[in-house]
Amino acid sequence: MTKILLVGAGGYAHVYLNFLLDNEDKSIVLEGVVEKYLDTCPSKDELIAHGIPIYTDMESFYAEHTADLAII
Repeated sequence: MTKILLVGAGGYAHVYLNFLLDNEDKSIVLEGVVEKYLDTCPSKDELIAHGIPIYTDMESFYAEHTADLAII
């Protein structure tokens, strides 16, 4: 299983987010998202609905999780 951290969820990152959330290949897992401006993020409700952990900085994410790849 490859664990992914997505840094940023707005703008072009939404393309990555759609792929990761709709991906049926269970060997790739979106482990968390770092989004500093969550209140204005267009993906906020979608992330919450999928139960994806959201952090304001990478340090907070890595204090609780690990990732094989960070997409920045």
